[in-house]
Amino acid sequence: MSKQAKTENLTLDDYFNFDDKGWLIHAAGIQEKNSRETLKSPKTPKKSRSDYKPKYRSGAYAIILCLYDHYKEDDAALGLRKGDIIDRAQKNCDSSFSVASNSAKHYTAWAAMKTVVEKGLVEKCGTGKYFHRLTDAGINLAENLSENKTPEISVRKRILQPARDLCTPKKARTISHEVFLVIDKRETSGQKKSKEFQKKIESYAERHGLKYIEKQINVGDFAFMAVVDGKELLLETIVERKGANDLASTLVDGRCYEQKERLKSTGLLNVVYLVETGEIALGDQSIPKDTLRQQIANFQYIDDFTVQEYKEENEAIEYLFEMTKYYEYEILQNPDKVTALKPFHFLEQFTKSCLVSSPKDIYLKQLMAIHGISLEKAEAVAEKFPTLSSLLRGLKQNDAFEALKNVKFISSTANKPRSLGSACAEQIFWFYGS
Repeated sequence: MSKQAKTENLTLDDYFNFDDKGWLIHAAGIQEKNSRETLKSPKTPKKSRSDYKPKYRSGAYAIILCLYDHYKEDDAALGLRKGDIIDRAQKNCDSSFSVASNSAKHYTAWAAMKTVVEKGLVEKCGTGKYFHRLTDAGINLAENLSENKTPEISVRKRILQPARDLCTPKKARTISHEVFLVIDKRETSGQKKSKEFQKKIESYAERHGLKYIEKQINVGDFAFMAVVDGKELLLETIVERKGANDLASTLVDGRCYEQKERLKSTGLLNVVYLVETGEIALGDQSIPKDTLRQQIANFQYIDDFTVQEYKEENEAIEYLFEMTKYYEYEILQNPDKVTALKPFHFLEQFTKSCLVSSPKDIYLKQLMAIHGISLEKAEAVAEKFPTLSSLLRGLKQNDAFEALKNVKFISSTANKPRSLGSACAEQIFWFYGS
């Protein structure tokens, strides 16, 4: 009986897998091992894809509900394009699908599309995979979400929403105001591309009932103006638009550095670079694509500007008008803040004074016109030879080439000093005819 008790729950293989001490001792060892494994705490099962639930009013939450609403329509099999999803999903999201809510990260709510595709909730379909629709798993999750739309109790950050979804605060003091996108006249006149851009702005503004005006702006390409009780007030954002071709040409002739300094000198809270970053556009320039990418990174991390990228002009226009709606919302929420705004003509007067170049500025621009001489290198040469006449005198000395070659500068991409080098020294000698 005791033998039977000791050997219960053993398999036939256990009886034949014995050592010299006998199968009973071996069987007791197996039973002891099984009892230890039974006492161990069970492993926590890994979360499956079906366990994923997006945060309430997040980008993923809004995308899934938007596609679910479309799924219930007759043409659900066709899916939705990006633009349609953005327009329909925004009402269910606390972050903007068009404007980055965090100037340091520059991600919009649309970034959640990658997550829901990887989770197997959304699939791309149609020619070129430009359309999106829910999978079976996505439909099941959407049905669950739509049945439980109770908001989570949490403190959420104030974010940008489309103006049509915002309502006037009950306790806020209302004021008579209008917000306009202000476009520099040079941005919509002259070149063929500029005229095409103007037509697209007119078309977008007409379709969405938005307002813009054209004025001459001496710095930047776009600004934002609030008209409050008949007074034109300057809002705290200025935008410089850079197509890939324009970015490359300003780097070649040195205008990029001058423009950056003028934008900084405005003293406005937000300086935005709206940059074209399509792979074809960047790759079809006289400057390598990596150099252009580096300069775009410098705008953000060295100059502390906000960078907003676009691949098509429609995306740039959408961003500009989203900012206009954002300021509409801001004034509705905080009408007392308009008292701190400067008159719009302050921008024009302020920037006009920046147009006067000092002799040193002209000297630096002349140096930067030399092939291979960046702003950092030009400033290092100017520190060694403070004026053009001192540089010309220095070039006549016997050891001028060595002195120029060994001029130290610190580049924007490295923290340690570097020498100007023979190639740049030769370019300076050749430029000034020595």
